[in-house]
Amino acid sequence: MWCVCEIPFLLRAIAGKWRRSSCGPIVVAIVSIILTAYTRAFGFTIADLDPSHHYKLEKIDLSGAHAFSRDAVVSVMTAKERPWYQVWKPLPDFDAQTLTDDLAHIERFYKAHGYYNAHINYDLTLNKDKVTAHINVSEGKPIRVATIDTKVANRSRPPQELDRSFKLPLKKGDAFDQDAYQAGAQDLLNLYTTHSYAHAKIHRHAVVEVGSLQARIQYDVEPGNRSGRKSGRSGCRADYDFGP
Repeated sequence: MWCVCEIPFLLRAIAGKWRRSSCGPIVVAIVSIILTAYTRAFGFTIADLDPSHHYKLEKIDLSGAHAFSRDAVVSVMTAKERPWYQVWKPLPDFDAQTLTDDLAHIERFYKAHGYYNAHINYDLTLNKDKVTAHINVSEGKPIRVATIDTKVANRSRPPQELDRSFKLPLKKGDAFDQDAYQAGAQDLLNLYTTHSYAHAKIHRHAVVEVGSLQARIQYDVEPGNRSGRKSGRSGCRADYDFGP
């Protein structure tokens, strides 16, 4: 079976065979048109590339990213384009495994920011030995915070009594961003330790319902005794539950 990437060579062979015949000019013209349009008309995948050939990465073409900037999405990729202002430098090598890994990196990036239903697709444009990677993001709708509760043990003072201006990074209706969720536990820990609860402990728990696009967050605060009279260390602990 012929590899898709070998089609140009087949077309050139056909043109060479018919070049001196009476209808040669017509065949050559048709082949030229096909070759010109070839790289635009065919969507390659990694499986279509010749593994023995050395390819260069010409461009990363990203589409479908609306919730985040192009720079934010591309920054999680290992593959990097040649900067536009460094045209004198050679194009970077194209590595198929790196692209495969990068697609997974992008999907994890979206999931970490609440987009659990995001899907990443790609195809490749081949121009001789230069590859353009076309990456399309189907973002879907994000998981949003439905409830967020903070429970303080032993009838100790709640966060707002320690600091009236205290606010958690996430609030109801926000996209469930994992960094913000984790930062909330750390902010609570910092709040209590700076108010003489030297051995405070924070347990964070999130129930993520992918089907209903909802996340339910709970922070459990164990302040301990003030002035460091309780033994042990301060810290945070986390749990995740995922629903249908």
